[in-house]
Amino acid sequence: MIRSEDSLLGLDPVAGAVYRTLLANPDARLHQLGTTVGITDEQARDALDRLAELALVRRSEDDDQALPLLNDPPAALSTLLARQQVRMAEQQLEFERNKAAVAELLAASSAAGADLEPNEVERVLGLDAIRRRISELASCCREEVWTFNPDGAQSAQNRSSARPINEQTLQRGVQMRSIYLDSIRNDQPTFDHVQDLIDLGAEVRTTSTLPIRMTIVDRTTAVVPIDDRSSGRGALIITGRGMVAGLAALFVSTWQAARPLAHRKTREPGQPSEQERAALRLWAQGATDASVARTLGVSPRTVRRMSENLAERLRAKSRFEAGARAMEVGWLTAADFI
Repeated sequence: MIRSEDSLLGLDPVAGAVYRTLLANPDARLHQLGTTVGITDEQARDALDRLAELALVRRSEDDDQALPLLNDPPAALSTLLARQQVRMAEQQLEFERNKAAVAELLAASSAAGADLEPNEVERVLGLDAIRRRISELASCCREEVWTFNPDGAQSAQNRSSARPINEQTLQRGVQMRSIYLDSIRNDQPTFDHVQDLIDLGAEVRTTSTLPIRMTIVDRTTAVVPIDDRSSGRGALIITGRGMVAGLAALFVSTWQAARPLAHRKTREPGQPSEQERAALRLWAQGATDASVARTLGVSPRTVRRMSENLAERLRAKSRFEAGARAMEVGWLTAADFI
């Protein structure tokens, strides 16, 4: 029988189910695998080929027609997990590179136009003007709109002002992808608001941190704040192709690493949550509690409680000692301190 939890470590559900069956019965024949899992013999062969590619099984040297043999499960699975960790590290490194590059572009553009032609950037000042301009862009959107929403829990005013725009956009068949902070999972009004978006056809994911507030329309226009610490002061409406492409690349890499809202990531007992890891990284880079709270979209009180809890679990008496202990137990790496 195929189960959703069989989709692990790069295994598709069918290959995962076949592997579980082989672990329980290493001498199972091809037809037994198919019967147990509920697939055809051909599907079973394809699944075994996939397991062989991942070095979870090996082919017999004496009989080409024989079923592959199980490799030592602890060693094979540990190797597979290590490969996945390498891929995740590569994705995180690529994300950090994109984020740094975009930060430089935004700093340059907000300072003096950043070599953009006058018709490639528009400044909009004031929250009401920003909302009107975004509404105009949404009404003209033809294919897709992507957003970063880094403020955590959304105010009642923000939810009510965004709802009609979102509904009209989705009703026209526009694809909407939005990324929020993980902290919205703990705020029921915001969670309900986002669930309403999903019911209307939007795709929503969450992540522990987001670099900026951003909206991208049809991959031709991007809206970013003039001041990332106060997005209501003003916004830049960017249409320069190179800069919009860079911002779109940032969104795509962040989307790939984020989690669907319905998915709750499980973790080993005692291991930190993604939000706790993000806080540890920010503290390691010298961020204050206020900055950590703003980045994670939570209250300063929540950050203090998180700090106390992590210090207790790490048996640390200071922030410096907590960072060192986090390195020792593998919660942080050297790259997190950069």
